[in-house]
Amino acid sequence: WPEGGWQPQEKLDRLNALKMFTTWAAYGEFSENRRGIIKEGYDADFTIYDNDITTCKPSEILNSKLIATIVNGRFVHNPNQL
Repeated sequence: WPEGGWQPQEKLDRLNALKMFTTWAAYGEFSENRRGIIKEGYDADFTIYDNDITTCKPSEILNSKLIATIVNGRFVHNPNQL
């Protein structure tokens, strides 16, 4: 809660934060040939939100609504279909 955060020199922009959990994580586990990006033939585990969290206002990120969760290429949660 301090102004600027606890360690402002260690902040990441949103795109790099997203890469930490996707592309870079796949590389770290030596699975970059089948995970880490959305591409045909790759494992498909991801969530879909109603906002583009890479471009929306920071205050809107936590208010984004979940549209669907896909695991192994299949819908496992789709609140609009409940």
